[in-house]
Amino acid sequence: MHNLFLGELRHHCRDVWGINVKDKSSDSPKMLPHTPDEQREWLRKVVPYIRDGSHSRLSRVRKGYIVAVAELNGARRAHRDTEIQVPPVLAEATKDFRLVRDEYDISRFSVLDQATVTRLREDINATTFPSWMERPPRNFGSPSHGKLKADLWRTSQYLATRRSTNQARIDKFDEHMREYLRSLRDLPDHQFVPNHHLSLHLKECLELFGPVHTWWAFPFEHFNGILQRLNTNSKSDEMPLTFMQYFYLGTNIRSLMEDTGWPDLAPFRAMRAAYEDAIRDTVRGTRLADFYAQHSRDSDEAIAPQLPTHQLDEHRLETMPRDHYQSLFEHIVSLDGPIFAPMLADVEDRRPRLPDTAQYLTAIQHQGLTYSTCKSAYGNSLVLFRSPDRQDHHAAGRICDILLHGRDTGANTTVDAFVVLEEFVPLSSEHAAADPFHQYPDLETRLFYNCVESSCRIVPLNDIVCHFASLLYTPETIKEECVVN
Repeated sequence: MHNLFLGELRHHCRDVWGINVKDKSSDSPKMLPHTPDEQREWLRKVVPYIRDGSHSRLSRVRKGYIVAVAELNGARRAHRDTEIQVPPVLAEATKDFRLVRDEYDISRFSVLDQATVTRLREDINATTFPSWMERPPRNFGSPSHGKLKADLWRTSQYLATRRSTNQARIDKFDEHMREYLRSLRDLPDHQFVPNHHLSLHLKECLELFGPVHTWWAFPFEHFNGILQRLNTNSKSDEMPLTFMQYFYLGTNIRSLMEDTGWPDLAPFRAMRAAYEDAIRDTVRGTRLADFYAQHSRDSDEAIAPQLPTHQLDEHRLETMPRDHYQSLFEHIVSLDGPIFAPMLADVEDRRPRLPDTAQYLTAIQHQGLTYSTCKSAYGNSLVLFRSPDRQDHHAAGRICDILLHGRDTGANTTVDAFVVLEEFVPLSSEHAAADPFHQYPDLETRLFYNCVESSCRIVPLNDIVCHFASLLYTPETIKEECVVN
């Protein structure tokens, strides 16, 4: 999907929006806007500086003045006798001088002007991300932000990269792409590039080969990076064989550890724990997403390999708060039936008591990702989860506790992981209709009030769908602070 992420989207950001040509020296809070008189004075200085070829003097001039003069004069080499035209000053004070040819010049209405870029940066800085997600550059829009990775370009190209697809989704992608290309024709002097043509063939690729995660080139890019950093010890001709040998070694070890019924004894548990710690995936971004995308439900939720049964440390058991225990008891009954009685049941009730103790954790691994309590790592605590009360969409919340609970079902001892969640309050029907994201259903983004329900919920770890990146936002149509997810 280099066509979309590193080609088309990057072309739009750089060439249509122009984020790579702005003068970011104006980011300094100490830099004051130049009044029209000050603009006129600086433009007067630029002309002799250019004629003299004085780099030291030009380096003290804001970039906007030099660019405007060069643009007006065709950016040709100037000599002492060269006539240099001076652009008109602006009617308002500005930090970023620009060339305005006449009163109808559309350059005055640049999409990514300084105010817009500043707001983008503020939103980036205010967004909370889980630890595995690549954060966009805090100085986005400046040449100093460097080269953006595929992870950062891919955030907008969503519809074509879902983990499952169908004909309706493919047709919708193609429809949006054609409408986007038609809109580019309305831009003055815009030049189409080969990626624009190639994107019109993505529909047939999706129809022939299915979801892009099974055939795009990001895994190759990842391993190219590994190869570039690899120390070959001057024996590069032997590396292919070494790679294959270690690939088969790793595959055999995984098969041995995953398929063998190891005894439930302390030495084997320690061995298993050491193995899991060694192979735990700490990668970020596309490779992790692609790994769990190989098997998916009809929605886009990835199914990861089942993790080993959690081990309960009896020395770390704590008595659960009453509300936690009651919620947990109700859930266990829904799973196993009424085979357990609560700890405070009448003595006449002969059923075994459900233990009211649990081991509390600050973080836990699930499907290759780390979920944490909000006190230990807030970004890793923000989650979407399945809720019977929310049939049309997932519920959103933050994890305040993580616990392991064990119960004896007769045949064996079952240890399950649960999370205690503070659920964000969904919007009222009136405010939901005013949600600005409501008009873009394909983004699957919505607002919740920035407050939580009065009581916590306990849900199984398997009901956690994913993390979400959050931003606090007060829409004008709602006028209450909301959480964007």
